[in-house]
Amino acid sequence: MKKIYFFGLVTIAVFFTACKDDGITVTDQRNEFDLGTVPDVYVENDYLAFKDLSTVDSVLHVLSQMTRDGKDAWDTQMGFISARSKFEKLFDEYEQLASHDDFLTFKEKYKDRLTFNETDEDDNSIDYPFFPTPLTPLLNTDGIVKIGKSLFQYTKSGRIAVYDGNLHKLKNFEQFRGDKMVELLTQTQTGIKTRSTETTMIDDFADDNPTGSINRWWRFGKKRLTNELMVEKWRIWYADNEWHRQNRYFFRQRGQKKSVLGWNDYRTEYWFYNLYLKIGSDATRYGAGDTSNELQTATVNLYTSPLNVINYPNDQTPSYLGLSAISFKCEVGFRGTSEGPFPIIHQEHSTFPGSNWIGENFQYN
Repeated sequence: MKKIYFFGLVTIAVFFTACKDDGITVTDQRNEFDLGTVPDVYVENDYLAFKDLSTVDSVLHVLSQMTRDGKDAWDTQMGFISARSKFEKLFDEYEQLASHDDFLTFKEKYKDRLTFNETDEDDNSIDYPFFPTPLTPLLNTDGIVKIGKSLFQYTKSGRIAVYDGNLHKLKNFEQFRGDKMVELLTQTQTGIKTRSTETTMIDDFADDNPTGSINRWWRFGKKRLTNELMVEKWRIWYADNEWHRQNRYFFRQRGQKKSVLGWNDYRTEYWFYNLYLKIGSDATRYGAGDTSNELQTATVNLYTSPLNVINYPNDQTPSYLGLSAISFKCEVGFRGTSEGPFPIIHQEHSTFPGSNWIGENFQYN
């Protein structure tokens, strides 16, 4: 992957130039603008507000080309405090822990601001206090983002949607459970190759474990790796009697190392080679490969279904789009082991990948 480094005001200038090239208008909350000319992305009540799902994609793409310093500069320019920037600082502190007692003190201090593994005493990793999503770089410290008219908040167990954008409903979610404009999407992980409407995990490749054991964590001495194929379902209220629906497929990798703390996260490089993807009846897509920057968790956006625009009453919510058949294979690895890369496959088509495919520039975010 080509690494592009931006610094200071240059970063901001490049970001805004890139957004302009993508047709995005941006502003920060300190600037005034006409209600008739609301920009494509702006800050509202301390969270980012996007015109539509397409704008979300464009901003994610531009941010993916930036270093941490570049993203921090953009946050500052927007007048926005992101969950990413807060987490990075906590992760810096986490990496300096020298003992298990230090970790327990850290855990007690930040138990409400981070996710800890409570089911495995030997796993001392940390994560965002949100369910995994490619939108993490866009969330504020409360896990909130606005798209179209709709507000979304990520929690440890799932995603809350308030489709009419009523912030009072979001802040008092329990009082509005019967409201048709309010939804809690519980995104449980119920196992391998599960396809329920409440499951975003398609495959965790436990059965592809190169060690021979059926385990989602692939262990190589004092390092281990997990790989996850996931999908997010989206529906937003965009305009009067107009709803937008999409499904977004992504691939997520996470590495850990064992130390005096037990298993803990660390920043490392991830890679994939020879990625093949087939969704529904579409042609198979092929990407030669990519290597990430040093990251705690790496994500590859694989496929976004065509935008489905539906006319639907304002006071009701349409169903989500169904999931298309998906087949996926590639070779994966990460820095820290001399072994690999290792093949993984999830196949729902009778013939895959076939003899012909089209090129795709799959990259880490």
